[in-house]
Amino acid sequence: MGAEPAGVAAPRLYCKDVAFGGFAPTTKMLRAFAAVEEACGKGDKMIIFGGNKASLDLIEAALIHEPDFKGIGCFRYDQCINQIIAARPILCTRL
Repeated sequence: MGAEPAGVAAPRLYCKDVAFGGFAPTTKMLRAFAAVEEACGKGDKMIIFGGNKASLDLIEAALIHEPDFKGIGCFRYDQCINQIIAARPILCTRL
């Protein structure tokens, strides 16, 4: 990872202070973060489903460790809701 080309900002790293050393979110992750902030800011609850467990792990880590999401509760369900849905959803709510 060298220097960024002129005029291109380095991406913001989330979870820099946790054991795995941080990550740059994908566009889909940034959209998920915005949706969580919007829904939970109004007092609504939200469930995030995903087919990629690694992405859900990173989203969960950001919701737990990033100060931007302070006051948003995050609960992880590891069991399948039914046999069609194999993803591990994350439920987010404002505390």
